[in-house]
Amino acid sequence: MTIEEFYASIGGSYEEARNRLMNDTLIKRFLEKFLLDQSFSALTSALDAKDRELGFREAHTLKGVSANLALAPLTRSSSMLTEKLRGEGEFGDDINSLYLDVKRDYERIVELIKLLS
Repeated sequence: MTIEEFYASIGGSYEEARNRLMNDTLIKRFLEKFLLDQSFSALTSALDAKDRELGFREAHTLKGVSANLALAPLTRSSSMLTEKLRGEGEFGDDINSLYLDVKRDYERIVELIKLLS
């Protein structure tokens, strides 16, 4: 799978990634580094512990990393979770539902990054 095919398959913006990172070699390098990023794991742990503040920070970090790499689906889902965690209130099913959206997008993107040639 090429970098351009990767972005098409996730519904991301190859052009945005190229504008930001300049060439496919750098894009691929940063996508591979994304696989090592611990933000999603830390987010999962924070939400398991019902730690709203840490969950917010990790969701916000994941949103930023995904935005920098033009990973649009993950940027959207992590942004929605970030905003929900920003406020105060009960730690309910709405947060879990938003987390599951992030998890789905994250796992799909990771799976496809591993297929890059």
